[in-house]
Amino acid sequence: SGVHDPQWARAVVMRNGRVSIAMVALDTFSIFFDDVEVMRELLADTEVDYMTACASHSHQAADTLGIYGLDTSTSGVDPAYLDRVRAEAAGAVRDALADMRAANVQYSTFRFRDQPGGMLRYVSDNRHPIIIDDEARIVRFTEAGTDDTIATLVNFGSHTEYWGSRN
Repeated sequence: SGVHDPQWARAVVMRNGRVSIAMVALDTFSIFFDDVEVMRELLADTEVDYMTACASHSHQAADTLGIYGLDTSTSGVDPAYLDRVRAEAAGAVRDALADMRAANVQYSTFRFRDQPGGMLRYVSDNRHPIIIDDEARIVRFTEAGTDDTIATLVNFGSHTEYWGSRN
């Protein structure tokens, strides 16, 4: 029914010696490995040696898998939209490459079960078997020799909420 927040593609590129790794986060429903391979092809002319991508799994984003078509025999994927997702991912990596600088890295984790109210205040699973990874992982990149944040990467496996079928 409308756009609450714009979608995004964000990337972090790390280099150690001569090896570069790009990590891309996409605000999409999901992403297939074939699409990641296309993104890698779009970056073939760069210094990126390895690249991976993940999706926020937003149910309010367009169908990137083809499972929400008008009927069971129709794909819900808009090829032009998927091309844009791939291009935006590659563009985010190129932007991160252009902004690379020496950095220090800090890493931390915590478990939601140890937080006030316990794990179920933050995440739950209503399917059996109940499988929850309640550990949040945080990586902070700071400008070398300073405390200025370049980027923060947060990883927490959860199934995002959505605004209902009317949206």
